[in-house]
Amino acid sequence: MIIPLIKIKKTKNKGKGVFASCFIPKGTITGVVCKKCKSYKSIKELTKLSKDRCKRILGHGFEGKEGKFIMPCDETIYLNHSCNANTLTIPETELDVAVRDIKKGEEITYDYRMFYSGKFSKKYYYTNMHCKCGEKNCEGIINPKHPPAKTLKSFWNKQTKSSIKLIKKVPQPLKKTILKEYSQYKNFL
Repeated sequence: MIIPLIKIKKTKNKGKGVFASCFIPKGTITGVVCKKCKSYKSIKELTKLSKDRCKRILGHGFEGKEGKFIMPCDETIYLNHSCNANTLTIPETELDVAVRDIKKGEEITYDYRMFYSGKFSKKYYYTNMHCKCGEKNCEGIINPKHPPAKTLKSFWNKQTKSSIKLIKKVPQPLKKTILKEYSQYKNFL
């Protein structure tokens, strides 16, 4: 589930994207895997679906840390990759956080390299994806690896660590939903 402070718009070179409809401060939880998000335990389970549905799920879903393939329930599917993303997943959680202030009208991005590279991704998705982010640190080709390179993991941890310190200090539009579904995140919020 994505933060309700967004709108979907076309981008110059990436199709549709998610944009902030208002200022979103660093430390804001921007997304969470919720109970409405569909998860699949195996490729076999996915291949029982129609070919078009399976292709859509593999194109817009992601592999979670427990090896399940997750199809987001909402506009999260329009989050574009950036090698210098403004949202990242807090390690060992299902929570995405703004790692810097996001201005009104700015595209909200995510680093696809954070996706776990396991049984689904090696064969079916996000391998050798051409990056169009245009950032100074752009890798050009996105190919999630597990475990990620130490320098990349350090980069993510530094950004999420400083954002975690702000979670209790900024408004959290998803707080009620998160606490309803995940009591273990009570300490974060």
